[in-house]
Amino acid sequence: MITRASLKPIALFAAIELVIVGGLGAWVAAKGAFPYVSLTPVALAVYGGAGFYARRAGAAGWLGGAIVGLLDAGAWATFGGVGPQPIDPSTSIAAKVGTMVFVTVLGAVCGLIARFGQTPPCGVR
Repeated sequence: MITRASLKPIALFAAIELVIVGGLGAWVAAKGAFPYVSLTPVALAVYGGAGFYARRAGAAGWLGGAIVGLLDAGAWATFGGVGPQPIDPSTSIAAKVGTMVFVTVLGAVCGLIARFGQTPPCGVR
């Protein structure tokens, strides 16, 4: 269940992903400093961090990762024409939706994995 307290870490990690990794990272990559694809492990760690801290705040870890993944994929599908890896203009809506589903599921898996190894809140097992 999503609570007001669990939305705080999810919003924080979404901002980290969208502004720092997706925005600043893409800008630096576009300057030729490194290939943008090398930020993928960072994005996966952000999805996992969202899941970990969402779980600590009382939400499902997979849900925290999935929300951040969905927001990241939605930003890509909406604004993907800018940055170091622009989307081909002929990319269909179905392809964009498929990519969004894949990234959302990947975020959920990262959030689920990060959730393991921590004690559930309130002693729930």
